[in-house]
Amino acid sequence: MPSFVSGQRTGEGLYFPELSLTIPAALVIGQPSVLRYISPGGRTFAATFPRRDDFPVAAVDKSALLRLLAGKAMAAGAELRWGATVTGPSVV
Repeated sequence: MPSFVSGQRTGEGLYFPELSLTIPAALVIGQPSVLRYISPGGRTFAATFPRRDDFPVAAVDKSALLRLLAGKAMAAGAELRWGATVTGPSVV
């Protein structure tokens, strides 16, 4: 797994080649140019991003993205268990 995942804006949505993943455009709910961070202590920091197709900054519908990823995992053979306690990895 790469430590940094690069993305590309395409006509279909956001494409992440290292993950072979496309987030459909319908899940992109915004394209902010400024991200503001506020610490629990009240300190703030703003990061400004240019609009570039090769470095997309996007707000994504999180619940829809999680459903998409769950579907891809199940299609690849994963078994999803809801409400289960995880005690460690299991290789079958």
